[in-house]
Amino acid sequence: METLTFDQLHNAVAMLTKEVRELKCLLIEKQEQAPTDQPEQLLTIEEAAKFLRLAVPTIYSKVSRGELPVMKQGKRLYFSRTELMEYVKAGRKKSNAETLAKLAKDEDSEVRRSAARNPKTPAEVLSELANDRDWYVRINAARNPNTSAETLSELAKDKVSEVRRSAASNPNTPAETLAELANDEDWYVRRYAAKNPNTPAETLAKLAKDEDCVVRSNAARNPNTSIKTLTKLANDENYIVRRCAAINPNTPKKQ
Repeated sequence: METLTFDQLHNAVAMLTKEVRELKCLLIEKQEQAPTDQPEQLLTIEEAAKFLRLAVPTIYSKVSRGELPVMKQGKRLYFSRTELMEYVKAGRKKSNAETLAKLAKDEDSEVRRSAARNPKTPAEVLSELANDRDWYVRINAARNPNTSAETLSELAKDKVSEVRRSAASNPNTPAETLAELANDEDWYVRRYAAKNPNTPAETLAKLAKDEDCVVRSNAARNPNTSIKTLTKLANDENYIVRRCAAINPNTPKKQ
């Protein structure tokens, strides 16, 4: 093996780098030339039964009830592998929803709390959990991204302030509900309402006058806060509020 000098090593590395780039270009070119449209893979009824792990008579029954997508060629039945995969996925989704609905009625409150926290719990199940006797369950339902606007409006009226706080922090809470929460006696609720990205400018203008400096700070940071309100917050007596107004990109520059 020939020994390379330092100068020769530099040239060898440069040559190797060039060759690697050329190979990479060839690989990309081959991939672009490869056919992208693959023919649809069709399965016979026996193959479909094996794919779905069902008996052939069960496949016939599902076809007769219109549950399975099928193509007929003469007297023979054929199934698209892609469509069968979608059928399996849809079945799993339905099964998961049914399982979560059952867990939402469990006698153990910790189980119901977990169901209320699960991001895959359907909106209709969360609507039921919003009326749970355990307020931790209601808190989790108020935080869940799947909870409907209607349910969040109801949770915003909960007698437990922690539940109202969670509703105030949920970005799905409607603007009119956030306007009501802006009048809440609990200043934590008002803080979350001032921070919520769905809170409208007119509500933020009111929160900008709140006695609590954190509420005003959150209003100063909110991207929905109007220029007029930001101008007032920029002159707030509290330096933290002024600092938050200063970092808001909507705050006008002084002329």
